[in-house]
Amino acid sequence: ITPGFVRQDRLIFVAADAALMAGFAVFTVFAGMAAVQLVVRRLDWSAGRLVRVGVAVSMVAMAGIALIAATLPLFLCMAAVGVGVGLAQTGALAAPTLAVRPDEQGALSGLLASTNTFAFAVGPVSASALYAINGALPYFVAAGLLAMLLLALSFSPRFAAVGNSDEGPGSSN
Repeated sequence: ITPGFVRQDRLIFVAADAALMAGFAVFTVFAGMAAVQLVVRRLDWSAGRLVRVGVAVSMVAMAGIALIAATLPLFLCMAAVGVGVGLAQTGALAAPTLAVRPDEQGALSGLLASTNTFAFAVGPVSASALYAINGALPYFVAAGLLAMLLLALSFSPRFAAVGNSDEGPGSSN
């Protein structure tokens, strides 16, 4: 939602053009997410590394969106958000599966799906409310939350044990 506002407010687009550009911005994020999926298997990274790198890339890109007022750099940052989210989400979906037994995988899958649903419901509403206060605020808040997440992951022994492993309690290796 907020990419349309950014284009209309910062880049002085009329409403119809801003809506079109917002659609393109969202497409750019999803294109970044999809592109990552084409290469993520070749990276051969642990789930933890995928999460840490993805969170860091997303954090920098969000801060960039907050600061940039030109169309091309804004779209590059949007694509970087997609790459970061694609990496982090892949790792975040894989890491917990390494921490549970095979008979717990179904329940875990449902929990992980519900967190994504929650994010898609709460994210746009929260970002719109923050945007009403200041146009850069949703992006700075997102970057700040991602920085706190990166810090927490850095000091989490459980994440270090599970997120950097390719095996979990149910593996036979």
